[in-house]
Amino acid sequence: MKELFMVKKKEKSGFTKILVTFFLVVILIVSSSPQNTMASEIKARINGGLECFNTCTPYYDDYKCNVDCLSSGYPAGDCHAVSPSQPKKCCCY
Repeated sequence: MKELFMVKKKEKSGFTKILVTFFLVVILIVSSSPQNTMASEIKARINGGLECFNTCTPYYDDYKCNVDCLSSGYPAGDCHAVSPSQPKKCCCY
């Protein structure tokens, strides 16, 4: 009877090791995947790192542009003229 108990204990221990190993591998994979997926609507990259989207208007000003950039994971942003003939765009940097 004692031998039967030892065999079941070894089987349970092996299953636990496999489960823990699987859990750790999943955590490793998730932690190494890219996390910046919020900037999917960004359309133009100019001047070495500026990410520009949304046209600026009197209603959508520098403040709102900066708030949008901060919520997308950028340190800052404001309205920039991409070219003289085009309207200002909200650019994050």
